[in-house]
Amino acid sequence: LSLQTFLDTNIHNGDGALRESGEVLVGYLHDVPIYMVRTEGETKNNFDPIAESNNKINDLRERYGEQDVIFVATDTMSHVSSLLDDAEKLGKPENMPDYPKGGSAKEIEAYLQAYKEKYYPVDTKIRHLSGTVVARVKKGFEVGEYRSEKEVHLDSVVTEDAFEHLIIYGDVGGGGVLQQLFDWTEERIIDQITDPEMKEALNNCETQEQRWLLYCHIAGVPHWLIQQEIAQVAKVSSDYLD
Repeated sequence: LSLQTFLDTNIHNGDGALRESGEVLVGYLHDVPIYMVRTEGETKNNFDPIAESNNKINDLRERYGEQDVIFVATDTMSHVSSLLDDAEKLGKPENMPDYPKGGSAKEIEAYLQAYKEKYYPVDTKIRHLSGTVVARVKKGFEVGEYRSEKEVHLDSVVTEDAFEHLIIYGDVGGGGVLQQLFDWTEERIIDQITDPEMKEALNNCETQEQRWLLYCHIAGVPHWLIQQEIAQVAKVSSDYLD
């Protein structure tokens, strides 16, 4: 609950932006401070999560100059279609040009119902893409620039039961739909994870931890992957020192 309170206080749901400009201290990892920082690097109509993550890091690099910083940036998006090769890319309903901004509650409810029927009918396939970039840049850092780019795909299908209970929110994109397609009561929720790298990484975690890491990943914070990549940064640095 303390984490939820922290997030609600500092982050605006819908666009993930910090309520206040500047830096928000999240905590420490081995005495190294971790900050959430607002970035202006995101671009409109860019459907490549890796490219968007790189844009965010490039924006931050301008601000932090020659400081020794490990940058972590993520971006998510969803494709929906009966054929994934021809998938239509979706953002949040409230960002659609025909969304009834300023409309009555009844108008918005009707729009979201029509949105659900159009984009998420029974048997619709959903692919959730998460792009994560981790980079360390420091002038004089002999190892050079460390950069890792990872894209993770999670796939699911809208069943009849899922469609009946599916709720569409104006400020939540495909990730919010995907969350509702998982059976969170299943003991081996890992069996519902379609990305092989993620499945392997979570395989040795306790069931409750698997649920938590999966939930955070869909929400755009892939802790399991970020931890791996930060460990790799440390390994690259120590290998050089050795």
